[in-house]
Amino acid sequence: MDEIRQILNWLYADPSATRVVAAAGKLARVSDADLPEVRIAILRNVTLEPVRPYIQVKCYEAGLKPVLMFGGFNTAPQEARDPASELYTFKPDLVVIALRLTALTPEIGERFTLLAPDAIERLAADAVNELHGMTRIVRSQSSAPILVHNFELPLFPAGGLQGVQSPTGQLNVIRDLNRRLLAAISPIGQTFVVDIEHLLGQVGYETGLDDRNWHQARAPYALPLLDKLAAEYVRIARALKGKARKCLVLDCDNTLWGGIVGED
Repeated sequence: MDEIRQILNWLYADPSATRVVAAAGKLARVSDADLPEVRIAILRNVTLEPVRPYIQVKCYEAGLKPVLMFGGFNTAPQEARDPASELYTFKPDLVVIALRLTALTPEIGERFTLLAPDAIERLAADAVNELHGMTRIVRSQSSAPILVHNFELPLFPAGGLQGVQSPTGQLNVIRDLNRRLLAAISPIGQTFVVDIEHLLGQVGYETGLDDRNWHQARAPYALPLLDKLAAEYVRIARALKGKARKCLVLDCDNTLWGGIVGED
């Protein structure tokens, strides 16, 4: 543990992206049998590998040894439905389903203004049904908690000012999609929403999204957002492994006994 603490202190002195990657590599080479292992599987339709060092560092911070599996690019439905896929042979402790709306339903993400209202409703229902169905299948094959990303709003919404004001504009359609997604998956046991919209609100859209990398490498999330995502994943993993911190504070003076305990 001393070596792990030294590496983390070195990182805290300059928490740059370069040091995060270097620290993750150093931590992976530390041999510490006392750390409980946590196995995290990530299904995605985007390039999400850049989140790996952030997850690794935050796991070691939480006293966990991470073992990560990234599913194939845009193969999440196939992996979820195949009982012999790596997802299940990996035997994860935690499953993340990270599907971006622009890749899942490009029409809503990129061609919204060309759609008729009935087409928008059909595509929205299809997106919710796809994620709901995938989550139910994973649950039927695995007892691991499941984290499901919801959908971020576009940085530049279709329709401009008029689209922003309309109940059927792109922004409000996606907001409604997120509500419908939550309602659909909430009844599935041990399933939680990763509110990527809220995380982007914390770091800022222009800081958290990288449109250039999205078009070049299908990697839409910038480092500040990856850091927040890793923290969300590890927060659940820490609770799963009994590493969550708990504090019970009681004021028992004149309650369980008479008088004031400090003076008595």
